[in-house]
Amino acid sequence: MKRVILSIIMCSYALFLSAGNSEVFPNPAIDNFTVNSSDKINFVEVYNFLGTKVLEATITGESANFINISNLSPGRYFVKVHLEGNKLEVIQLIKK
Repeated sequence: MKRVILSIIMCSYALFLSAGNSEVFPNPAIDNFTVNSSDKINFVEVYNFLGTKVLEATITGESANFINISNLSPGRYFVKVHLEGNKLEVIQLIKK
């Protein structure tokens, strides 16, 4: 009788939602980026590629919002945009 061992590795990942009302620009970004949405933005979270939250910003404006990322290392990040009505959009961002 053969014995089979299965290993399951859990990893953090981001789900790309297809609501499509939000955008992040410029992308790639250097020191800052702007989040724009047709819906009201409540707050924005930025996660590194490993799934660790590295930034959270509360939004005070209605549509366009400026986020400073000058303290982050270059790499791939995921921007979670929390919108009014419990909507969530996730956008990939490249930091140069």
